[in-house]
Amino acid sequence: TEAFAQIDFDLDVNSSTAKDVGGYITVHENMLNDIDGLAAEIDRELTYQVKKASDAEILSGTGLTSHLKGLTEYASAGFSLTSISVASPNIWDCVSAAMRQVELVGFNTADAIFMNPADYENALGSKDSQGRYVGHPSLSPDGTRFAGVPITTTSFITAGKLLIGNKMTSN
Repeated sequence: TEAFAQIDFDLDVNSSTAKDVGGYITVHENMLNDIDGLAAEIDRELTYQVKKASDAEILSGTGLTSHLKGLTEYASAGFSLTSISVASPNIWDCVSAAMRQVELVGFNTADAIFMNPADYENALGSKDSQGRYVGHPSLSPDGTRFAGVPITTTSFITAGKLLIGNKMTSN
């Protein structure tokens, strides 16, 4: 028989109360003359607004009162990348460094990248001093993946910030 070292870990007991994300609109009685058109507009616009509010809550909800506790409430912020040094870094170098930081803090490899659309567009449009586009070796040819990880753009991420993590280790 072999002797194995004991492996230990702690479990946190958590509970969560389900919360709804919803909305309502006010309709003027003059609009009731076209019920079909009104219903279609309500369905289109209200569905869009609820999805938009849901995305905002999932990303940055505070967890207080009727709000969901969003990813940014769980995510640790302000990592110091002092162990990673890149000469003349661009946005893609920051993405790469943040992915390594996820690994360095013990969360395996990153499997989610969220960027502000403006940052994403600026990164794709990066050019060298000769006016040639500058990509990154880890960027997919179509620009939708970095090191195999899908890039999601959302205006809920503040320009100049990234949210990169491992979904399998999030709760």
